[in-house]
Amino acid sequence: MAQIVPRPPGGLAAPSSLSAGRPSRRTSREVERAVEQEHARGVVAAAAAQADAYASAVTVQAATMVGHLGMTAIGMLAAEERQLAVQTPHAVDNLQAVLDAVTNVVAREVAGLGWSK
Repeated sequence: MAQIVPRPPGGLAAPSSLSAGRPSRRTSREVERAVEQEHARGVVAAAAAQADAYASAVTVQAATMVGHLGMTAIGMLAAEERQLAVQTPHAVDNLQAVLDAVTNVVAREVAGLGWSK
């Protein structure tokens, strides 16, 4: 009980902006504006985060599409190279050079779009 602080005589005094325990109209408007400003800041921050997420999702979708198209094209050319190599064994080196060149073009395009480091 020795640690209990006695109540000051006359009770707790209300701040000057409070009359009969209620904030003044001016204080109420100031508080309301401050709350609205913080709410608006939160909404703007949430919108910015959502925009960043959408931009990232679009980038991932675009990278996936380009990668899929590139790998599909390389796969088709590799299958065609195998067929042609059986038919024309003397052209194997040239066929492999064409496939390597196309593979390099695809890799360069993907790297040029800034998706790989």
